Amino acid sequence: MLQIDWTKWVNYMLPGPLRKPRMFAWLYALIFPVRLLYSDLLFFKQKIDFDLAMTGQVVILQRGLNDIFDIDARRIRIVDAEQPEAGEGVFAYVEAENNPLYLPQNLTSTFSVGSDSTVDFLVCLPGTFYPVRAQITAAVNKYKLASKRWNFHWTSSIIFNPNAGQTDTGNTNEVNPG
Repeated sequence: MLQIDWTKWVNYMLPGPLRKPRMFAWLYALIFPVRLLYSDLLFFKQKIDFDLAMTGQVVILQRGLNDIFDIDARRIRIVDAEQPEAGEGVFAYVEAENNPLYLPQNLTSTFSVGSDSTVDFLVCLPGTFYPVRAQITAAVNKYKLASKRWNFHWTSSIIFNPNAGQTDTGNTNEVNPG
């Protein structure tokens, strides 16, 4: 977008005979609201450009989350959830029957086979981001593809829970309703 120097614009547009200090001061006072609105427009354009640049691609989503929440250390990572190997089926049978039934991959992909098979990707982040998990959830839901399911994966050993007033230890995963 075009950058406008409003001071130079006033100096350029004012005819020579009217160029007096009092006239400049008056015109600068008149264009002050225009300058504020123009700076708001530039900020809005920058925000919209950021939103348009965000796609559901993992690298871009990861970069965007780090730009928003962790600009210095860039510790937020997005990884694929563990899915069954391609071509790997499941054997389903009752031990008393001793007659296993093999379900191929194309049938098992419609069911929840493993504990992580209910999500498509994990957002891995340190426990220091636990207080802002609602904002991170909103950002991920805004920028991810609609068909993708995800969950948090906390990577630090200590997670502070301000609602409980105590500290939870160990790696934990929080179920995400989205």
